[in-house]
Amino acid sequence: MKVLLFGASGLLGSTLHKLLQEKGITVLAPSRDNVDLRNPEHLIEYLKQLNFDVLINAAACSNTDWCEDNKEECFKVNWIAPSIMARCSREKEAIFLHFSTDYVFDGRREEYFEEDIPRPLSVYGASKLYGEQEIIKAGGHYYIVRTSLLYKENGKNFLSRVPEYIIKEEEIVCTKDLVSAPTYVPYLAEASLKLIEKNPPYGIYHISGGYPMSACEFVSMFSSIIGKSANIKAVSSKDMKRRAIRPANSFLNIYKYKTLIGFVPERPEVYMRRMYERVYKRQA
Repeated sequence: MKVLLFGASGLLGSTLHKLLQEKGITVLAPSRDNVDLRNPEHLIEYLKQLNFDVLINAAACSNTDWCEDNKEECFKVNWIAPSIMARCSREKEAIFLHFSTDYVFDGRREEYFEEDIPRPLSVYGASKLYGEQEIIKAGGHYYIVRTSLLYKENGKNFLSRVPEYIIKEEEIVCTKDLVSAPTYVPYLAEASLKLIEKNPPYGIYHISGGYPMSACEFVSMFSSIIGKSANIKAVSSKDMKRRAIRPANSFLNIYKYKTLIGFVPERPEVYMRRMYERVYKRQA
């Protein structure tokens, strides 16, 4: 099997790349210098010349606030590029694995299933929804994986750096009124590849951490794992004064994936302890 992977330098993509190599799978992982996803013509020409069995798209413009002010670039990467990848994958009869987000929803429900109607509140959420719709329209062998709030060891995002903030006794400003499901990236990567391995019906799948919580609850739980009090400043989402509106509750129900695949996530405490012991324990 030959896999073409976009976004291999990112939080999720780098983990997918490593996991695929460990499985002995041939992976082609082009960099931004090799192919510019903001250039549709370039992407089309690049894909035409390649043969692959699976195309994985872990690339995205994912800075939600940045996308509000850079709509055109955001749409090219999150909407147009996946559309091109989907059509090319269909033509080559390859499997297309694409990653989307809980931000396609408006956050007015307690949980979201795959068949619930998306109503994005931000440019980022809209761009990811449009990408989903184009993939579905293209047809073929596709898996769209919606996920949420990624974190892992050595990540540069907020959740990944929580143990560092706690150990250094830095003030942690976090939202108390936005609920989602923090997702440990190594789990997400392995769970997503199981779709390709087990080949359930094509379509949309929710794969997330499986346990709803706010950012402040995440910090408090990590504080308990470390055994050191966190300097938490709990604020409302409105107090953050960010450019993009976030859904109040975007918890993704994973029942469909759990039923068909059966590979469920561990409780968040397990992943937090793993992160702490692997990277941060020596710093405490």
